[in-house]
Amino acid sequence: MPFLVKAYTPQPAAGPRLKRNFEIDGPDSESLLVAFLSEILFIQEHEELLFDTFEVRISDRRLSASLEGARLESLSKPIKAVTYHNLHIQSTEHGYETTLVL
Repeated sequence: MPFLVKAYTPQPAAGPRLKRNFEIDGPDSESLLVAFLSEILFIQEHEELLFDTFEVRISDRRLSASLEGARLESLSKPIKAVTYHNLHIQSTEHGYETTLVL
C-alpha cells in the first residue's frame, strides 16, 4: 500500500520487525476493503505500528491478512477514519483497482 507511505510520510522507528495477523468477514468487496483498512488504522493508532509488507488472501466473503512492519516513529498527518465515500472497486485484466479518497 504505497499510498499510505507517499501520502502521509510516516517514519518507522529502528528496531525489530513486527507481525500481525487477522481475519475479517464482509458481505461484499467494498465492505472487506473498508474493514481491512479500518483494522490497519486501528493497529496503527493503538499499537503505533507501520506496515510495509502485506500478504492478503480473499476467499468468498473472508479476508485473511498477514502484515509486517515496525514501530511508528512519526506521522506527519494521521488518517482519521476509513469510509465508503467515493469508494469503487473495479475488475480489470490485471486484477482489481480502486481509488481511495483520503
